[in-house]
Amino acid sequence: MLHKQHPQHLFVLYILVLGSFVVSVIVFFQIMMIKNTLQTQITQIATQQTLMQKSRLEAKEMESLQKDMILINDKLNQVAEMIQAGQKK
Repeated sequence: MLHKQHPQHLFVLYILVLGSFVVSVIVFFQIMMIKNTLQTQITQIATQQTLMQKSRLEAKEMESLQKDMILINDKLNQVAEMIQAGQKK
């Protein structure tokens, strides 16, 4: 009687091992998909941050250029006033 039940136990054990292997493979591929998704998102975030930093630098450069242009304009106005004052004399 024990002899007859032994193959059933092996069959059940075989099914359990096979089932756990299948579950392990499914979990592995799910983890790989999640990993790839996260890597893509991290890359996109890094790209966005880089673009934002470039935009900030460009904005600071534009502010600096505007200040320089205002100073140059002021100097040109001073020179023009000096020329006009010299012509009036």
